[in-house]
Amino acid sequence: MLSLDSFNQPVNVECIGKCNKKEREEITEDSICRKAKSGFDSLPVRCVGEWATTKIHFLTRYLDIFAKGMADKWQGNINYIEICSGPGICIDRSNRRELLGTALSIAQLPSFNKLFKAVFIDYDENVVDTLNSRFDLYGKQDKAVAITGDYNHPDELLELIRNQISPKGLSLIFFDPTDCSVPFETIATLKKGLHDCDLIINVFYGLDPRRWLSLAYDKPDGSVYRKYCRFLGSDTFLNDPDIQRLHQASMHGEVHKQFIDFYKQQLRTIGFIHFAHEPIRKYYDMLFASAHEKGIEFWTKVTKIEDTGQKRLF
Repeated sequence: MLSLDSFNQPVNVECIGKCNKKEREEITEDSICRKAKSGFDSLPVRCVGEWATTKIHFLTRYLDIFAKGMADKWQGNINYIEICSGPGICIDRSNRRELLGTALSIAQLPSFNKLFKAVFIDYDENVVDTLNSRFDLYGKQDKAVAITGDYNHPDELLELIRNQISPKGLSLIFFDPTDCSVPFETIATLKKGLHDCDLIINVFYGLDPRRWLSLAYDKPDGSVYRKYCRFLGSDTFLNDPDIQRLHQASMHGEVHKQFIDFYKQQLRTIGFIHFAHEPIRKYYDMLFASAHEKGIEFWTKVTKIEDTGQKRLF
């Protein structure tokens, strides 16, 4: 049995490195590379940008504090749920080095054993099979399971999760999509069905609405417009004349801020009270939401230390 402790970010000799968007479209499928396999365990890998390490840093630090701080208070009935999980090992295309994805980064934490269950969900059956193979290979199958599911079907997704964990526990839910396509209805369904949960979701404003908001305004009956309305759970934002004026004036930073603020307000309507968000360069925001003050206390501790190890002054 391989040990995750021996993983040392090897350079993947099969990776072409620094591939552009066109090249990635040719050699990947849903970001899974068809050219390279992991040099560590010979299983499939996901191609990611260099900013992925920042996301993994904050997520694993939060899960660590969450598991240590909450296990005794919930009689051990605490769970981690990740949606859009990926196969567990990635390649940073900027340097061709392999890195543990979120699933295995969490699984290698000593505090991972404090969880009752970790459930990883992806719509791609090959990704799910790969991740389960890795859980078996690294001896994590007692705590972790990957299952096939689609966030576009909220009731089915909730049922899949409730088949794995008790809704009476405390859960941390992490959504890791690649655009703003997670329906707000899905978030609301999971919050109602699981009740006690914290949420982390990557909001890809910089890689999605900033690029395509004009198309949504140009075609209010089109698919892009409908996607953003589903994501926000309302058409109010897109129909706000003040937001439209800001967009027409190319005040992208302010539109971005208003987009995040509107989403937070929507989350308040389903029971989340405390919020924070961490910008991941210009690409997306890690948005944290909790119904409990302790959650934001944990998140504040997490974000005081950057992925470089540098402590923040404020």
